Amino acid sequence: MRVEELLELLANESRRRIIELLSRKPCYVSEISYSLRMAPKVVLEHLEKLEKAGIVKSFEEGRRRYYYIEKPLSLSITITPYRFVTNVSENTLSADEVFREIRELFEKKSTTVSDLIRKASEIERKITALQRSVSEFIDSVIERALSEISRTIESEMERMVALELLMGEERVESIAEKTGLPYSMVAKILEDFERRGLVERRVENGKTVYKLKMEVV
Repeated sequence: MRVEELLELLANESRRRIIELLSRKPCYVSEISYSLRMAPKVVLEHLEKLEKAGIVKSFEEGRRRYYYIEKPLSLSITITPYRFVTNVSENTLSADEVFREIRELFEKKSTTVSDLIRKASEIERKITALQRSVSEFIDSVIERALSEISRTIESEMERMVALELLMGEERVESIAEKTGLPYSMVAKILEDFERRGLVERRVENGKTVYKLKMEVV
């Protein structure tokens, strides 16, 4: 995908909100419409553009069409007094591969200023690749943790709350805001989680927070 096309798509706040919602779970049109307070027709128009660009995919289940994010996509932008560099990538290398390639670049001798700039630019690209690898690692940890939690989760709403806990949200109001679920529902789910031993309730700086009781998987 061209950088210009991606930047144009992401310039729209509504599309960014849709992508953020889909990063949590697959959704159907009316679900997105309700969560983001958008007209279904507007949601569908945005989804069609995102699907055409390859950012989202869709599948049918029963009488509903679900939209989801299939694979990672990385966009990096560097702006300095002398450079404007953009890069879009869907490929990732392992952290070991990236470190090895960066080490090899550092070991190469630079005989001219242009050689040095080329080498530094290549190292910059490799560091961007490393960031993508770290992002994929985070996703894999979340996926494994959700898989573990799903053994005791009883509803899609509980899954949404569990995902926000994994992402670092700890308070009822922030989880309710992120998920679009009513405050009272989030509070009840967290109370159920506490009773089932999934979370620990604490008071920090005078505020009640909830933390997942999970070991690193």
